[in-house]
Formats: sequence, structure tokens, C-alpha cells
Amino acid sequence: MHDETEFFKDKKADAQQLISFGFSQEGAKYLYQQPIVDGIFILYVLMDGASVFTNIMDVQSNTEYCLHNIPGADGKFVGKVRMEYERILTNIREQCFTQYVFKTRMAEAVINFAYERFGDRLEFLWDKLPTAAILRHKVSRKWYAIFMKISAQKLGLDYDSHIEILNLKVEAEIIAKIVDRIKFFPAYHMNKRSWITVNLNEIDNISEITSLILESYASVS
Repeated sequence: MHDETEFFKDKKADAQQLISFGFSQEGAKYLYQQPIVDGIFILYVLMDGASVFTNIMDVQSNTEYCLHNIPGADGKFVGKVRMEYERILTNIREQCFTQYVFKTRMAEAVINFAYERFGDRLEFLWDKLPTAAILRHKVSRKWYAIFMKISAQKLGLDYDSHIEILNLKVEAEIIAKIVDRIKFFPAYHMNKRSWITVNLNEIDNISEITSLILESYASVS
């Protein structure tokens, strides 16, 4: 089988969407199969945890076809196989996967909280900034949360590993009280008088920032 995990980098599978697309489930694994090239082959796509594997089998000989994965292989027939193969994988990625950039436990907790409380999902607005996303109020259409993955040094910290941050809109009085330059910072890339930056790598429980999320949501209503 061919490992296609890199094609789905920074993506996370949605189990319900996989089933809707046509995947069958066996335990934690999902398998999709589809005839391609006028039924000459069957394409198998296996989701095993975070890994994705593919296999193209010749129906008559029951042997694996591999030329589509060889960069130097060309010709009309190989091109047709490759085109159908890439089209199906692209459809799976677009229809069954969501962006998975923010991977800290607390980032996932905030994303789940926003969906359960308001029905909001992350929006990735900038192709040139794939490590930034927003949560938007459904009625006002204004942003109330901005997620980013940045170097810790951009917040003045003395190490250069990447951290996940959350920008929230809150009252200036609250900002003045809670900024400690460990968990809470003057806003990065936003107005420091009305926004605050949360270092999600340092937050232990979402209860520490729930009130800030709610205030930010209310402030853009």
C-alpha cells in the first residue's frame, strides 16, 4: 500500500463525513473502495488513525498497480489513472477532513466549547497564513476569537519554540488586571487596549478563560 498521509497533513478526519462519503468502519479503521478507469481497477483508501494508505488493484489479475505513483511514469493511460486517483483523494480531503492546525489540548477545548455553545467553527481566511484562524459571531459577522501558532519569542518569551495563542476582545480594565506575561499577554497583532493574548500552552483548564471567551463573544454581538 502507498502512504498518502502527507497529502492530508494538518487535516483531521470527521468520522460522520467519512461514513457519508462511503467509507465502511471496522473498529478505529475506515475503508473506502471505488472502481476507477472504467472498472479496470479498484481504488482502496484506508484510514488507520492519523495515517492514510491507498492501493490500486487490477480487477482481472488481482495485482497492485503502482505506475501512477512513479514520478517519471507517463503516457495517456497512466495519466488517466493518476487523474482519477488524485481527484478522488482531493474529494475525500475536501469533504471528509477539517483543518487541524491547533493541536494543544486547550486549543481543542476552546474550539469544542465554541461549537457546543454557539455552533461556531474555525474559519481559515488567509492562504498565506495557514496557522491563523478565527471564530466569527453568526449575526454580527465580527470576529470574537483569533487562533494563531507563533514563535514564543514574538511574545517576548526567552525560547523560540512555537506556541498556540488565542486573541480575545475584553475590557481594558480586565486586561490591566490579568496580564502576567506567562498566561496572558498584551495583544499580539491586535489593539492592545481592547484585546488580550492567551498563551494556550500555559492554560491548564478551560475554566480559566471561559469568562473571557464569553465576554469577547458578547462584545461583538
